[in-house]
Amino acid sequence: MIKRYDVLLIGYYGFGNLGDELLACSVIGLLSSCGIKRDRIAVLSADTEETKFSCGTDSYNRWSLPVIIKAVRESRSLLLGGGGLFQDSTSIRSSFYYWLIVKIASLCGLKVWSVGQSIGPLKSAKARWLAKSAFSSMVFCGVRDTTSLTLLKSWNIKGHIAPDCVMSLSVRRKESAKDFLAVNIRPGYKDCADRVFASALSYAKKHRLKIIGVALSEEDRKELELYSQSYGIRLDQITVVKNLSEFENIAEQVCAAFGMRLHFVILSILAGIPVCAGAYDPKVTSLCSEMGVAEVFDFDINMELTECGCRNKREKMAEEIKSLCLEGLKKALGE
Repeated sequence: MIKRYDVLLIGYYGFGNLGDELLACSVIGLLSSCGIKRDRIAVLSADTEETKFSCGTDSYNRWSLPVIIKAVRESRSLLLGGGGLFQDSTSIRSSFYYWLIVKIASLCGLKVWSVGQSIGPLKSAKARWLAKSAFSSMVFCGVRDTTSLTLLKSWNIKGHIAPDCVMSLSVRRKESAKDFLAVNIRPGYKDCADRVFASALSYAKKHRLKIIGVALSEEDRKELELYSQSYGIRLDQITVVKNLSEFENIAEQVCAAFGMRLHFVILSILAGIPVCAGAYDPKVTSLCSEMGVAEVFDFDINMELTECGCRNKREKMAEEIKSLCLEGLKKALGE
């Protein structure tokens, strides 16, 4: 059977979370730089039309089993393209879903591989079994943090580590007057969100900055509104950022940032914005350690935030990601 696609990409795509949408775009960009044309890539998504528009590839409904099987049969490999797909923080359903897709692909003879994965948290024995079973089926396992690499090693699975795929993107930030501070929080981690929000307010007050709330999803927006009400302050604006261009527009006005979302911190780094991170998860802690990013639980009001990482370091990280992707691609396609 003639295969229509070299790579079928699966992740948490099409749900309106900017971080995951940027992962899709960055992985597709990496595949393109490795010689895979966009018409040879397909994406499983919850919003096929939006994914087609933003990624420039074919897209298939991730909720339709017949459609998934059709896409799998027309593909040479299945790629888990970045993010924390195997975890049970909220429910085991996520782990089961991705395990099922991996097993369908394996049964249909596809090579399965991953790049930019974070594995966990895995609180239950079932979730750990699903993750171990899925990664054991892969010809190449690429992760983005040392915690995930250590977990693979404990399962006797060879892993490869490189920075988050979004680090391969370029973020433009024009020179202009910058008198705003950007703050981002996410639900589910109250202690961390409290510290991030309070620290941002203190820093803004000391430096006489206005505050912009930056949400990477609708749930972030609701959380920012809740916090602004509970603290009795009015943010100058709360913006749900839907694409890279919209973030760049905000970055032009911002001189400092406090945030929780991994990709908010990454975008701030790429834009050259001094940032303080709320490390609620090992993936954020790992990034802070790698890039020398200040962590909010170490923050002091007298601390001055500085730009993290030099341009050469960011370029080196982008090359590491591309090299890892190329290595995985060769194993997946047998070239």
